[in-house]
Amino acid sequence: MQRRLWRDGNDEQQTIEGNLASYRTGIPLRRIATPAQIANSVLFLLSEQASHITMENLVVDGGATLGAK
Repeated sequence: MQRRLWRDGNDEQQTIEGNLASYRTGIPLRRIATPAQIANSVLFLLSEQASHITMENLVVDGGATLGAK
C-alpha cells in the first residue's frame, strides 16, 4: 500500500524514518512489511491457534501507528 504513494527512491526511507513536523512517526521496526508477513498474520487468525480470540484488532504495521486507534 505504501509503495503506491512513493514517487522516488527516497520515499521508502522517508516512510520508515517519519517526519515529526508533519506528525508522521515512521516505522519503529525500521522496515516495510512484506506481503508474506501480512499473509502470515491473516493465516494465524484463521488457524486453530487463534480459535479463542474474539473482538480484537490485529495491527500489522511495524509499530507505525503505535497502537493508536
